[in-house]
Amino acid sequence: MHSVKEKIGSYTAKGGFDNEHDIVAKFNNWKSDRLVQAWLLILGYDFHKMQYLQATQIPSNIGKEKANESSGFNQVDKRKLDELSNYVEF
Repeated sequence: MHSVKEKIGSYTAKGGFDNEHDIVAKFNNWKSDRLVQAWLLILGYDFHKMQYLQATQIPSNIGKEKANESSGFNQVDKRKLDELSNYVEF
């Protein structure tokens, strides 16, 4: 039997992966999406001074690893960027 904490974590993970595509689309529409503009300001970016922003969803075969083999869900790889540069061009 799963604990309430495990159920909440699973629900959060499922929802997060389901939303990735939508969030990428929102960020790529940053010039007219007021919510994304607010997020950018919270993150410390002045969107008025920005010329370019391109969001990309992490491909399923790059940068994700199984968090728990029995769960069937992934997590974002947390290796340092210089280690990841061997696999992905920045």
